[in-house]
Amino acid sequence: MQFQDSRTPSRLLFTAAELGIVEFITVLIRSYPDLLWKVDDQSRSIFHVAVAHRQEKIFNLIYEIGALKDLIAAYKDENNVNMLHLAGKLAPSNRLKTDSGAAL
Repeated sequence: MQFQDSRTPSRLLFTAAELGIVEFITVLIRSYPDLLWKVDDQSRSIFHVAVAHRQEKIFNLIYEIGALKDLIAAYKDENNVNMLHLAGKLAPSNRLKTDSGAAL
């Protein structure tokens, strides 16, 4: 399978991933499993966005998708960055102020 580009229709999905609104994303993914393959304007999946913004509850949803998690975890965005690279970066300043210790 290949990630599909959808910059406009699923903006709410990526905003929810960034803000950590796990209930919203859970309902959407269960209702529309194809949303797992949507990417934002930087070619990042919702899981990439969740890692970049240290939203561990969103990231933990990856364990519910079975074997596809390996494919999504290895996927690289437009800058050739995968989730491991994103996890190694310094957290956004708003997360540094609210979370102590490692967020992911």
